[in-house]
Amino acid sequence: MTPPPSETPADFKRALQAAVHRRGLNQADIKRLTKLSNDTVHKAFNVAWKPLPSKRTVTKIVAAFGGDPAAWLRRLDEVVAEPQVPNPDKAAEVAAFAPSVPPPDVERPPQRKALDVAGEALSGAAAPRLIHPHAEPAPDVARPSVGEPLIAPDPVTASGEMPPLRPDASALGDPTPGSGSTTESRRRPWVLPLAIGAGLGVVAAGAVILGNGPDDDLFEQTVISSNAARTFADPLNGTGEGPSIDANTTVLVSCRMFSDVFASVPDGWYYRIESSPWNSRYYAPANSFLNGDPPDDRSQWVTPTDLNVPVC
Repeated sequence: MTPPPSETPADFKRALQAAVHRRGLNQADIKRLTKLSNDTVHKAFNVAWKPLPSKRTVTKIVAAFGGDPAAWLRRLDEVVAEPQVPNPDKAAEVAAFAPSVPPPDVERPPQRKALDVAGEALSGAAAPRLIHPHAEPAPDVARPSVGEPLIAPDPVTASGEMPPLRPDASALGDPTPGSGSTTESRRRPWVLPLAIGAGLGVVAAGAVILGNGPDDDLFEQTVISSNAARTFADPLNGTGEGPSIDANTTVLVSCRMFSDVFASVPDGWYYRIESSPWNSRYYAPANSFLNGDPPDDRSQWVTPTDLNVPVC
């Protein structure tokens, strides 16, 4: 047995499944002969499942259909991983949230300047000041030279005590008694930070409300009008038959699973039914549904499976 050059994991799984079929076996037979779980057998043949089966699983499957385990293990070691295709949408999403630092020659936005002014007024003229490396220095603060700290030392009054954190009313623009209040004098420097914080809170709440709902990943499928659709708890071996889905009934499905146990399902796909009373515990043959074909013209029922439904 000579494997083709540059064989991918999907090629290996297809070849393994073809070898099983050439011996007249199916996945249910492999599960019975190897004593492996349904999930392990299904993933060993499922090309949509990227990881390769383990050497122990391959050895048991090959021994079950009478093949040469050593040759298949050598072939498994030579499988080439499929190249990872970059996702441009993901890259754009990461770039959108990447922090940006303005270059020295770009003026800071007005909103940032307003926040700086408000912060300086709240902290008082004598409070510690954080000097941004790209910000223009205030008239009373010299730009630090190379090697000097960016945080100015804590000011101390002549008496040796720290000044109060809250400045007096005149520093905040409060009107003095009898001077008459104006629109400018009634402004508060903390209004702008609070307004921006409230806006961010509304945006965050909107992001939560507009998130994925419970039915965003479900698909509507309608049973054909000629007969009902049978359901099975375990489509891999066709056991655990559940309640049938009546003709012309529309249900919600979440994903599809492959099984070749029934010849009446030629492409081998089964939908997992999410609607009640099946509640994600039963599967129905995909070719029992319209899959987007017109309901009134049987000659147009040509789609055995809706490939938009993801693999389980």
